Amino acid sequence: CASDHENNISLQKLTEIHDNFFRRLAEHQEKFFKTFITSQTEVFEGLNAEMRNTNGKRPLPISTNDDISRYHDQDLVSWLQSQQFPLDTIKKIIREEFTLQDFRTNVTKEDLRDIGLKIGPRCRLWECISRLQKSSTNGNLSPALSCHR
Repeated sequence: CASDHENNISLQKLTEIHDNFFRRLAEHQEKFFKTFITSQTEVFEGLNAEMRNTNGKRPLPISTNDDISRYHDQDLVSWLQSQQFPLDTIKKIIREEFTLQDFRTNVTKEDLRDIGLKIGPRCRLWECISRLQKSSTNGNLSPALSCHR
C-alpha cells in the first residue's frame, strides 16, 4: 500500500499534468478564436467593400459565364439583343435566370428594380416588356416585337 508521502507526490504530479493540459488547451483555444475572428473579419470587410462599390446593388458574380450564348433561354437573349440592349444589361437579366415567358407574363416593374439596372435602362426595358406583355395578351407570341427605343 502506498504511503501518504507517495500519494501526495502522485497527487502533485496529477495536478501538474491537469494544470498543464488546461493551460495548453486555453492557449490553443485563444489561437483558434483569433484565427477564426480574423478570417471572418476579412470576409465581412470584403463583402462590405463589394456592396459599397456597387452602391448597394448585388454585383455580378465573379464567373457569370460571360458567354451568353450558353444561357438556357436563347429566345430571351435574342429578344434582348434585338431590342439593342447592351451586353452588361443582358448579363444582369440572365443572372436572375429570367425567361422570355417570364417577360411575357410575370415580370413587373418592381422586379426590375432588384437586378441592379440604372433608372434609364430599367425604364426602357420596362417599356419593351410592357409592349411584349400587351402583344402576348392579344395572342401574338412572336418575340420579334420591337419597342423602338
